[in-house]
Amino acid sequence: MSFYKQLSYYSFTAICIILFLTSCNTYYKAVQTSVDNTAQKALVIDSLKLQNRYFILLKGSQAFCMKDISLDAKQQTLKCILDTIPPYHQLYLSNKNTGKFNYYKADPLSSTVLSETLIYIRSDTTAVLGQYSLQLNNIQKIEIIEKDKKRTTKSSVMVLTSLAAGLALLIYLIKTPGPSFTF
Repeated sequence: MSFYKQLSYYSFTAICIILFLTSCNTYYKAVQTSVDNTAQKALVIDSLKLQNRYFILLKGSQAFCMKDISLDAKQQTLKCILDTIPPYHQLYLSNKNTGKFNYYKADPLSSTVLSETLIYIRSDTTAVLGQYSLQLNNIQKIEIIEKDKKRTTKSSVMVLTSLAAGLALLIYLIKTPGPSFTF
């Protein structure tokens, strides 16, 4: 086998491995719910609670895990226990400022991001670890993390296109005779 053919095989194999390793991710996005009043906020939170979502409370730069959530629609309050967020639920929080909203489907800890709900509150509200009561009118916004199908599909198409171009280049290089060296 000629030097160029060997180089072609190794180059193509390396390109395939690199593309495979970089294409094994999918993307997520935060979708803001449209809630205008406290009654709608209560309905949305109750609906998400029934879906067994993981709730994260965000107050400025502070973030807490919300456990044992109970709603009192008449008093328009949400009661819970605030706790620290485990590392496997911090993917969105750590990627929020970088814009890299990808996770690895094969990693079950990474894909927990798809079960998260973020509740943003005003920074003047006191939130500390332990028992916490939140007036629903203090909620600024509610975001739900979900799979970004458009971006994931676009990434997959780019990888497949690159693989096809690489395969075409490999076939071209194999069929083209290499230069002959004479001394």
